[in-house]
Amino acid sequence: MHRATFTGTTLLVACLAALPGCGMATMIETNTSTIKGTTAAMRETAATLDASNAMLAQMQDDLARVAALGEPMEKVAALEAPMKRLAELEKTMESMRRSMDQMQHSMDRVAALDAPMAEVAALEGSMQRLSRLEDAMAEMRHSMQSMQGSMSTIAGLDRPMEKVAALDTPMGEVAALRAPMYEVAQLRQPMEDIGKLAKPMTQLTEMGPAAKAGLVAGGVLGWGVVTFLGVYFGVQLGSRRRTAAARRRFAERDDVGAPALEPRRTPRRALAAAAAAAGRVSSPGLRRAQT
Repeated sequence: MHRATFTGTTLLVACLAALPGCGMATMIETNTSTIKGTTAAMRETAATLDASNAMLAQMQDDLARVAALGEPMEKVAALEAPMKRLAELEKTMESMRRSMDQMQHSMDRVAALDAPMAEVAALEGSMQRLSRLEDAMAEMRHSMQSMQGSMSTIAGLDRPMEKVAALDTPMGEVAALRAPMYEVAQLRQPMEDIGKLAKPMTQLTEMGPAAKAGLVAGGVLGWGVVTFLGVYFGVQLGSRRRTAAARRRFAERDDVGAPALEPRRTPRRALAAAAAAAGRVSSPGLRRAQT
């Protein structure tokens, strides 16, 4: 390249030397400047070409690797239809972006739950202990299932329990008779003593009519006195207990129209009733004695 430049310059100088006239020097100077500029430009071009050649030499490996991407690029080119369909998802992606923006606020609030979540994490030991209760809970569930029949039976006792609850007042009255019944029970020994008179009474029946009648009358009279005293004291005490219980119930009632208490049975009436009972009991014995 330098040789060609030198040859061109020599020919140009020879041509200029052949030109006639006074403008030769000026033309030579101008041509010389032009040649120098051209030479500088050619040198710059040569340098650029050298740099380009060096760069191309350096890029040869890269170009070889790029050439090796032909098949992958062909595959990528085959994805044109899917890429178009993907481009059609722009609206969907926009909606998804808005949803993500909305979720960001929710995620911020979830992030604010750091301290509560730490407290929940601190419950790991308790939760593990609770998980160990699975067998016990299963047994309890089995027991509850086995008790279902019994609970149904108990639930079926609703009406009977209501009836039992309705017996509250009668049971209270019966409970008020505890003391009289206890005193009547104390008459067991006298009644046993009276039962021991069976043999003497049998012997009396074997006696004569007069003696028999006297003994029977005396025995019946004694038995009547004992019975009368027992019944009298029992009735007296029972009446007092019952009257006291009735007064307490009447005092506890709130209704104004509650029924009034039964009239107290006077000792005179109790004595008359006991005497009548004793007369009814003794009359058959007297008739048998007279017979």
